[in-house]
Amino acid sequence: MINLSEHMDENTIDLVWSLSNAGIKYRSIIIFDNGWLADNMVSPFSFYSSAYDDKSGRALFFNEVPVQPFWGIRGNNELAEVYDNDTIRSKIFYHENREVERVEWWNTLNKIVFVDHYNCYGRLYAKTYYHHDVPAQKSYFSSDNHEIINHNLVTNQIMLSFEGKNYFFTSLTEFVVFFIKQNFAVQDYNQIIYNSLSTPLFIVEELKKETKGILVWDEPLTQGVPGNMAEILSNHESNTTHIFFQRQADMRKIHNEYHFSRDAIISYLGKTYDFTTKIKSRENKKNILIVTSSDDIWQLGKLVESLPQMNFKIMALTEMSDKLTASSKYENVELFPIAEPQHILDAVKQADYLLDINNGPEVLDVVKQTFLSHTLILSVENRTHHAKYIASEHIFTNEASDLMIEKINITRHNMLKYGKALTLQENIYGPEGSKSYYAKAFKS
Repeated sequence: MINLSEHMDENTIDLVWSLSNAGIKYRSIIIFDNGWLADNMVSPFSFYSSAYDDKSGRALFFNEVPVQPFWGIRGNNELAEVYDNDTIRSKIFYHENREVERVEWWNTLNKIVFVDHYNCYGRLYAKTYYHHDVPAQKSYFSSDNHEIINHNLVTNQIMLSFEGKNYFFTSLTEFVVFFIKQNFAVQDYNQIIYNSLSTPLFIVEELKKETKGILVWDEPLTQGVPGNMAEILSNHESNTTHIFFQRQADMRKIHNEYHFSRDAIISYLGKTYDFTTKIKSRENKKNILIVTSSDDIWQLGKLVESLPQMNFKIMALTEMSDKLTASSKYENVELFPIAEPQHILDAVKQADYLLDINNGPEVLDVVKQTFLSHTLILSVENRTHHAKYIASEHIFTNEASDLMIEKINITRHNMLKYGKALTLQENIYGPEGSKSYYAKAFKS
């Protein structure tokens, strides 16, 4: 069995964990490599370019990026920039902990010229070239810097040089199918789990009767049923034999509002989660955590003054402005500027509430990490960073600070009400799945 995904995104990470947690035997193919694939995953691009063969190196730190003489690098915990005097020549983006994933190189007109891609062993494994502000071509290199793959991002055609032979593919689908058939036995891909209605679906369809596809769908149906899904549900010749929805309401919506001839292949598959702590048993909840990348925190003064019995811990990876440090005048506020990432993640596990109320980018995927710590998350509309982990009832309007304060007050001393709020959060899309059901659903 193969688990086939386009990108190593959050939905893929969650699905891979759930399959492994259920003891299901499979092999993961991630079509587009980000340079940080786990040992049990493979991408056709990294396979042919041997991107992970040499594991002797380590991830490149931001100040180790090669630059011209007399150019300098200035960085913080969010990104780094390469300067030629006062001119920005490139921007360095991290995978995590200031480890370099990609470097965008700019010209004097502030336009991206090309992007260097680095992997977890510090190797420059690919370059993306831009034309008129649009990615036009991506090249993948061998360890001795020879171009192995040339991917035309405009036409989607691919040229491969491998073991003394040259291959030309008219599409990404054709390239990945070639990779699968060249490196996997038929019994390995006679069943394919996939989670995208684009390239992974096209690959399943191209393999025809050699495989049976199982679609795991974890996207909202905000625009109705996608065309490719409607085709699967109407075409009795489709080799996709089942569609599992991970959002129960959307599954019911299809059954109730649409009439497809194959709607019997639809069912619900609850998510499973890699919770990092046990549910907190203390009766008195008093620890509130805010992790921020800016000093724009919604109604901070009112919240602190209205909840004097609560301890507010405000943490940031960067230094804090005078505006934010002024909040240290409150006895129930602790500030932690330039906090170490692990210090923040440890604080997440100790918190009773996370207030996702800061403006600016999310820090350290903190909302998901809080969710996985069985900690109640409250937010405000227009500032919510990760809505899929926050119950809609816990996202307040901009004028409803009193309701957020009330929510904290009615749950902080009442284990039953806190537990109900937590259950609402952890069952946003329906009941949690189980190992046994996963094993039954994906039995090959």
